[in-house]
Amino acid sequence: MIKTKLRSIINAREAVQRLSRQTLPVTVSYRVTKLINAMNAELAVYESERIRLCEKYGRLNESKTSYIIPEGTEFSTEHSSLLDFDVELDAHKVKLPETMTITPADLICLDEFIEIEGVCDD
Repeated sequence: MIKTKLRSIINAREAVQRLSRQTLPVTVSYRVTKLINAMNAELAVYESERIRLCEKYGRLNESKTSYIIPEGTEFSTEHSSLLDFDVELDAHKVKLPETMTITPADLICLDEFIEIEGVCDD
């Protein structure tokens, strides 16, 4: 199980998608797939709650493509509280090969979800 905040999952979703497009050993690919499935389940709940907050505090624009949230509402406070929600993902950290290439930006986003073989945190 991975314990994290909903905010971390949202910040990591694009990086983990990029990771999923890499050619990896089968066991690593399996763990990446499990991680993505667990993240997607949490992201679906987040999205429904985010829309509920948008409906509560805002209104749809004329083209009905996004919400307009007026200043001075409690939207930001409630949304921030939602992002800070503690989450347990039904997945294990993904152990990436030391020889793999990954951008520093993706490494930062994925920090809670991956381990690098042969590297220990100092």
